[in-house]
Amino acid sequence: MSKTVIIIPEDGNFQRGFGQATIKIVEEGKNDPENYRQIYCQLPQIPEILRYYQEWQDKYKTLLESSRDEDSRGIIRTIRPRFSIPEYIAKCDQSLDLLRNDLNHWLRTTKQQLEQILDLNSQDEIQVVVQTHEITSESTKNILHKLPWHCWDLFIDDCFGDVALSFAASEQIAAAIVTDQNSNSQRPKRVKILCILGDSGQGIDVEADRRLLRKIPGAYCVFLRQPTLEELESFLNKSWDILFFAGHSDVQEDGQTGLLKINSEESLDIQTIRETMERAIEQGMKLAIFNSCNGLGLARQLADLDIAQIIVWREPVPDQVAQEFLKYFLGFFTTHLSLYRSVQEARIKLQSYIKKNKNKLPKVSWLPVIHHNLAKESITWKQLRGLSDTDTMPSTPAPVSSWGIVGSLLQLMKIDIASKKASPRETLLKRVEKFWIQGVLKKSLHIEETLELGLIEDPSAVINPSSQQGANSSRQRQDLPEGTRAIDVFGELENTRTMLILGRSGSGKTTALLEIADELISDARKNTTLPIPVVLNLSSWAGEKEPKPLAQWLVTELNRIYQFSEKQCKDWVKNQQLLLLLDGLDEVRESKRGDCIRAINQFIVNYKETEMVVCSRIRDYHKISEKLQFQTAVFYRQLTDQQIQRYFDDAGDALSGVKELK
Repeated sequence: MSKTVIIIPEDGNFQRGFGQATIKIVEEGKNDPENYRQIYCQLPQIPEILRYYQEWQDKYKTLLESSRDEDSRGIIRTIRPRFSIPEYIAKCDQSLDLLRNDLNHWLRTTKQQLEQILDLNSQDEIQVVVQTHEITSESTKNILHKLPWHCWDLFIDDCFGDVALSFAASEQIAAAIVTDQNSNSQRPKRVKILCILGDSGQGIDVEADRRLLRKIPGAYCVFLRQPTLEELESFLNKSWDILFFAGHSDVQEDGQTGLLKINSEESLDIQTIRETMERAIEQGMKLAIFNSCNGLGLARQLADLDIAQIIVWREPVPDQVAQEFLKYFLGFFTTHLSLYRSVQEARIKLQSYIKKNKNKLPKVSWLPVIHHNLAKESITWKQLRGLSDTDTMPSTPAPVSSWGIVGSLLQLMKIDIASKKASPRETLLKRVEKFWIQGVLKKSLHIEETLELGLIEDPSAVINPSSQQGANSSRQRQDLPEGTRAIDVFGELENTRTMLILGRSGSGKTTALLEIADELISDARKNTTLPIPVVLNLSSWAGEKEPKPLAQWLVTELNRIYQFSEKQCKDWVKNQQLLLLLDGLDEVRESKRGDCIRAINQFIVNYKETEMVVCSRIRDYHKISEKLQFQTAVFYRQLTDQQIQRYFDDAGDALSGVKELK
């Protein structure tokens, strides 16, 4: 349960005060105005706060202009410092302390009244929103938006989330967001994120943001590198849950207009694509994150378009600080903390990071801010994925020791005592995870982390049994956007999903298969009605003189490799409780590959509810006259020169010698 405290100052300014502020306390789910608790509080004059803010801002900007050890995500000229950077950081922090003290002095009466009516010992999360629609002076409104509200000493209790801004005159918080419903509603939805990697001049490392985003479990990230306006609008016309931008941004002098440097030649004013953004929000975009400088102008423009929530930086920000905040925020938000709590916890982590670098960085953890459209419920990762509040989170698996790749799988019989007490379903999930994910996938991530091949969808490589005869031939191969992975394509399929993964030797087919296994294991733990993903290698299918039907082979392999009774294995296959991830079609004896495909196709006919992914080297697959009767196929392209260069850049000094030979 959460409570929202909405503070609405009357029209005024810091010289004469803001009269009587209205404060509403709204409990989650109680949207009837009769259920509001409403009080009034004086916000007196406090002209010093303007001076303290200006002093801090002047010192901070001078510091960023002078200290080029930390590149900034703002468009700032470089000047040669005529002072000690550590000493100036200390002065900048002193100015912030004066500003914070003045803010707390100004809000002390409000704090006293809230402490009397809020249950600070409650387990409820308390969120605070400062709503500024009654303020007519743009300069006053701009300062209100930039104040370090989260430094208010009301928030020392653990029950508080974060402080958000709200620009519009929304009267109440709407009912909870209704998650998207579709024919496969029991499966978790993949959160679609459009990631714009803008101009990276002046040392901004947008690649660091990309690496953080592509690690998010359950997310489908598409990356646009320095897109043209036409390219950006084309992608925005598709359906997205989250919009993300990294790079340079700025705000015009009016404080109301934000500019995104989408490429080295073009700066985008959101108003120029207003209709496109409105459609994107109507189609489901609920959150925008701008990991760039001076974002309040962007927030004000987007807020006018009715998006639920926005996260921006209020001032220029050192590049490494922006990356650290994004890392912490994503970690908390995608593990199901509220958006408010995720920002707050990311601030705390960022404070520790800055403290470790106290002679290099000023205190800037207060600069990121949420804008919340109060006509919309605060979003959660669970809502974006279509998960209910009762869905459980998987526990983090314990680290495992190094294993051999084949025979050591039999050691799974020696799994800890706790697993012996678990259900067969959970034990199988643990065994697949321990060997294939912890033992194989995680050990290859240092390569997969930076080296990514492009993906092509090629429906013509398979015969879709649900399509009319010849329909596949009319579907063209298409290059999929950067960031698209096999798990993303599989997740977008409807009904009973079947997919073929093709590629050259070493192109990452098995890694892609295990990425699918990794995410599906997590999904299966949250929802016990979902099938159990199991990884098997087809190389043994034709090991006998008379190959078995696939169902019989599955029982034999499950019994042999995962060490379950034959009866249990038969039950899983018969009841269609497995999701089959079959590697190594090309490792089947060449003379038997056609028979293997026929066996797979027959299995699909007999077991219509069993989902399946198969991997094969592309050259070997195309030599076979038979085709898999699957929904689609994807193919990993060869590396491009750009990808190779990016790999070396990401590796840095670790591969400097190899780079010189290139």
